[in-house]
Amino acid sequence: MESRGGQLVQALRATLDARAAKSIAEALRELPGGPSGGDVRDAHSILVGRLSDKPKPWDLEPIAEAIREVPGDLSANDAGRCQVAILSALESEGTDRPWLIGRATAVIATKLTREQADGALHQWIGAVAGATDRGKLSVVAAMVASCPWAMPDELVSAAFAKLWLEAAGPRESDSPEGRPLDDQREIQGRWQDEQLMAGLCAVARRLGREDAEGAQRDALHALGAAKSLAQFERIAIVLSAIPREVPRGIWKAEALRLLGSPAGSPMESLSVFSRHDDVICRLARKLSPEEANEVLLRVAEVVDHARAQCQSSPVRQAVPDLVERVDAQSAIDYLKWPSCVGEVRASALAALEKRTGRAFGGNLWQAVVWAEAAGLDVRTPPRRPGR
Repeated sequence: MESRGGQLVQALRATLDARAAKSIAEALRELPGGPSGGDVRDAHSILVGRLSDKPKPWDLEPIAEAIREVPGDLSANDAGRCQVAILSALESEGTDRPWLIGRATAVIATKLTREQADGALHQWIGAVAGATDRGKLSVVAAMVASCPWAMPDELVSAAFAKLWLEAAGPRESDSPEGRPLDDQREIQGRWQDEQLMAGLCAVARRLGREDAEGAQRDALHALGAAKSLAQFERIAIVLSAIPREVPRGIWKAEALRLLGSPAGSPMESLSVFSRHDDVICRLARKLSPEEANEVLLRVAEVVDHARAQCQSSPVRQAVPDLVERVDAQSAIDYLKWPSCVGEVRASALAALEKRTGRAFGGNLWQAVVWAEAAGLDVRTPPRRPGR
């Protein structure tokens, strides 16, 4: 009578459904005492064959996961076949389903020995790193972002450099004649590519210390040279993903820049704030209490402008993040602003509750009672920026 492991191998051989194959592989792994060596070899051979048969892009990851679920190491022959299959997928489908291929690649890498995996990743990334096609560049990002173990620094650095060059282009100083206007417009358009941005941020988070320093320098240079607020916003997002502290004062300056000049048009500032609230929220988390207070005061002005123009408040995320960063007195001072009502007040009170560990139930006067008991000034009018 055929063993349970043999029956599962036969079921694996018979199914053409990638997700069913994964379920069968999981059942094989969970057999009491584990599958026999012969069943493991047969299961690996069947699944690697499926991977080599150029499956649909959406079947790549479940097949890769099925290979991972089967216990034991791949034979040298099957490991080589996996590498070739991934290369084939990169060449045929890389521009259409980049993240699917990237995730499948990272899963396969876990079944290889460390030496095999390092060699395979060099080979895979090399196959697309020279491409100018953004879809294939995103495969590189997915490989780096999805890989479950530490990758060699040089691979992560090379992937980031390629993605950064695609987004930002060379520095103007690198070309004596500079870049023509049309090229500048193209570069700005690249920053709006969501797939490219996601890849940049994902790879940036895995940079080693030295590479992070270089990436930060390039990002700060690009931030200062940004040609539009939209481009500035995207560069700030990438910069915030780099695992290194930014020089003191940078984040405050950039948050204030996004909020607009106090002397600028109120409606222009309001429009900018509405568009960039999410970015200001990201920057707020990196501010010192003193810096956060300065930005919070500017936010109060923007909200005042909205109220004066009979506009609804543009605040969604930035106020609570800023209130959590400032000291308790500054938070109370913000609550004194005439424009701190409705949604703005509710978000500020919720942030103050989180910061202090107290419960005010959304009631301003309960916060006032607590503040007076804590010796905070609840009577002096709030300070306006520059005063």
